[in-house]
Amino acid sequence: MKPFKLAHKTLLALAISTFAGSGLAAKTIDVSKSQKDIRVMTKIIEASLESSNDNFPGKARIEGLYLASQGYLFTIQLNGLSSFGVPGLASWDRGRLELDIPELINQALTSFEHSESLSVAPEVISNSLASLYADDDLQDNLKELRKKQRDLKREDYQLRREIRKAEDENARKKLEDKLSKNRDSLKRYSKKYTDLLNSYKAERTSQRVEKSSLATNAIFSTLCDYGQSLRALKKNEKVTLMIKGGVGEDGEKATQLFIMNKSSLNNCNDSVKLRKNSIHYSL
Repeated sequence: MKPFKLAHKTLLALAISTFAGSGLAAKTIDVSKSQKDIRVMTKIIEASLESSNDNFPGKARIEGLYLASQGYLFTIQLNGLSSFGVPGLASWDRGRLELDIPELINQALTSFEHSESLSVAPEVISNSLASLYADDDLQDNLKELRKKQRDLKREDYQLRREIRKAEDENARKKLEDKLSKNRDSLKRYSKKYTDLLNSYKAERTSQRVEKSSLATNAIFSTLCDYGQSLRALKKNEKVTLMIKGGVGEDGEKATQLFIMNKSSLNNCNDSVKLRKNSIHYSL
């Protein structure tokens, strides 16, 4: 009995070890067909975006990946959209960089000389940087408003000096009245400048949102037209788009994800509905 029991225990231990070993073995799958799907779709999306590059600048970078039991992930990096026409950067359409360094330094030194503190320097520098625009009329208007503000600040400094030196009370009162009017004018010109700059920013934000949406629509149009070519994608798997470098509805840079079922791609006849019905969120 003892030899039998020993043999039984040995066989049982061997069976357990074999079962455990088989459980630890990695399951391998053939992804060659999926990789072919991804290569083809990547080329199609690239061609679609390149043919639409009049609507938005920059060349997209696209990478595809197959995730077992989940589906295809396409990561699309859009370039040039988030900085399109941003004040302080050269604009993409008829953009030009117009920054006079000597003039910038002179303005800063003048502000140091005519100010009781150094806090005005960043304002002068930011005002000079704000001259980077594609719109010539807007640029000229902003320059003129900045010039008027600089002149008024210099006059403000001069009036304060005269007030400190004035010995006659009536003369001092007249200078103080003039200083008050001067500062009211400075506030008006500062508001005009701010309003004009904000209007420009709002316009550019609207353009960035529109161009980002056009890029995304071009991608969905491609998926709607050629989604059936993803033949290796299983019916329970999905296609996920991760679009980087675009902007959200608020004009701020955002990474957007769209998730679609295979059935939605196979039956697609409207790219707008495909986008609308996909699971969507931003990071």
